[in-house]
Amino acid sequence: MKFFLIIVTTFSIGTSKLTINPTIQSDNNGYIEELLLEHYECASYWDIVDTPLITISLDTYATSFQKEQLNQSIKELNSLKLGFTYSQIDTGGMITVNFVDKDFSFFDGDNYVSLNSLQAFGYALTKGTVQPGSENCFYIDKAEVFVDKDLDDIYTSLTVFHEILHSAGLNHSSCISSMMYNKEGSPFVIPSFSNLPLDKEAFKILYSSNNTLINNEAIKEYLATNKISPDNLCKDNRYEIVSFEEKHHVCDKEQLQSPCYSTTEFITNSSTPADIWCDLTARECDDFPFKEWSSINFDGKVFYCNSESYCIEVVNFDKNDPSTQTNFEILCGDEYCEYLSNSSNDGDETAISQNDLFEDEEFNLTGIVGFIIILLVLRKLYLDTLKKKQVNRVEINEDSSSFIQDFDGNFGDANELFDENDFS
Repeated sequence: MKFFLIIVTTFSIGTSKLTINPTIQSDNNGYIEELLLEHYECASYWDIVDTPLITISLDTYATSFQKEQLNQSIKELNSLKLGFTYSQIDTGGMITVNFVDKDFSFFDGDNYVSLNSLQAFGYALTKGTVQPGSENCFYIDKAEVFVDKDLDDIYTSLTVFHEILHSAGLNHSSCISSMMYNKEGSPFVIPSFSNLPLDKEAFKILYSSNNTLINNEAIKEYLATNKISPDNLCKDNRYEIVSFEEKHHVCDKEQLQSPCYSTTEFITNSSTPADIWCDLTARECDDFPFKEWSSINFDGKVFYCNSESYCIEVVNFDKNDPSTQTNFEILCGDEYCEYLSNSSNDGDETAISQNDLFEDEEFNLTGIVGFIIILLVLRKLYLDTLKKKQVNRVEINEDSSSFIQDFDGNFGDANELFDENDFS
């Protein structure tokens, strides 16, 4: 007896200059149950005893990037070592993946529908054999996945992975840090199980069951035995998608002054250099400030400064490491630099003129030489004046009187010629 399970996923993006997706936490404590249970009764999944190898094929043309994201999704699922393997073949797979126009119509078991009519970016349809003791849950033996072929890179990556997880048995979740989160404005989550503890644990429950019926009681028993709290598995998502200048970027929302990254690069390399800089509180973005940093000398050290004149010492600066790019140490105004109050320089807040700080300042050699000559002349005049003020004190005791002879040969009574203030 065959049954159909229709699973739809929807992602949406804003069109404003800066779009920050909502981060609303659900009060629902049944995150695992949401992910696993159909009709709140039981779970559907592959019978891996009879089918340890599950084949996937691409039945429509796909770009190299789309193929890469499918391969990456397969690798991630296989990395869990759940007792079965997803393997891609050319045609005729047990799971077929199709990249289609949004208006392309396909049969959902009851009607012909399209992604456009469903207002969805992706769609998964599974079918299989009803499990013993169940009315609505089954062992999956076939699945079809449809993905909008015109999605940008980040949504292609997210949607393909989301639908592949549907094909393995996961449903939607109200947990915002799950790949299966399905509310409008879905936040960015890295398509990797290293960042998806809830989804990872749900798969462990599904495929450690030895094909027994997975219902609410079985889930509670597993969680109690392994001392797992579903709430601890659902964390605030660290990343958000920001739309800026008609491009999508991934922003680290743990920092209010957030470095943001090109979505394409970040998918394949999370340590990629930042592309823009966003103030998530003010909802404003600008070019990444360290693309065109300036270098200055200050207090015997070299610093890199951003467009707002916040500076980081060169030895502490790494343009490829976002964690170093908010550790500002000094602030330089129009004329002075000063240590910030949280500087590690023992609280030194000394302000020093910037006149000679910039390394690339071009000095006029003639002016420097002239300035030195003037200093030498002033020094000579000063020494001559000082010499005249000095006296050679010689005490001559005649009739109990003291006389002083100065450098000009003048004699006089000590009380008249000698002034202690001359030596102060």
